[in-house]
Amino acid sequence: SSDVCSSDLQVFSNTTLVAQRVDLVEVVSSLEKLFLPLVKKENISINRKYPLSGSCYVAVNTREFQHVLLNLLNNAIEALIDTNEHERHIEINIIKKDHSAYLSVSDTGKGIDPSMQSSIFNLLNSTRFAGMGLGLWLSQHIIERHKGRLYLSPQPGWSTTFMIELPLND
Repeated sequence: SSDVCSSDLQVFSNTTLVAQRVDLVEVVSSLEKLFLPLVKKENISINRKYPLSGSCYVAVNTREFQHVLLNLLNNAIEALIDTNEHERHIEINIIKKDHSAYLSVSDTGKGIDPSMQSSIFNLLNSTRFAGMGLGLWLSQHIIERHKGRLYLSPQPGWSTTFMIELPLND
C-alpha cells in the first residue's frame, strides 16, 4: 500500500524520530494477528518466550519498530518454507538485562552462509531473488535510529537468530 511506502521513505529523511514509551511485549503481541495466520498456514510452530504481561519498556516509534519485527519474522518464515515440515520452528524471545531489552527472532531454517554473514546488512545485498536487500539494511538503520543494535547472534539449537538490543526506558 502507498501508506507503507511513505513511511519507508520517512526513515531516509532526517526528520526527528517520534518515539513513545511502550511495552515491548505489547508491541509484539499486537503483531500476532498479522504473523500467526501465515505461520499456521506454513505449518510452523512458534514459541513465544515472553511474559504475557510484560514490563519491558522501551522508547520506539511503534510503526517503524513493527516494520522491523515483521521483516525479521517474514525472513524467518521464508527461511523455513524450504525445510522439512516437522522441523519448522520460530522462537521470539524478550529479556531484560542490565539497562537493555533484548528481543530475538530465531529459526531452524538453512541458516545464513558464514561467508555472507558480514554483508547481510549491506544495502541491496540479498541472499534471495525476492530481494531482502532493503529489508535488513533498513531494519538495522531503524534500530540504530532508536539508539539500539540489530545483529546476528548465534544461539545453540537455532540456525539463525537476529537480536534487537534497545535501551530500557523504565
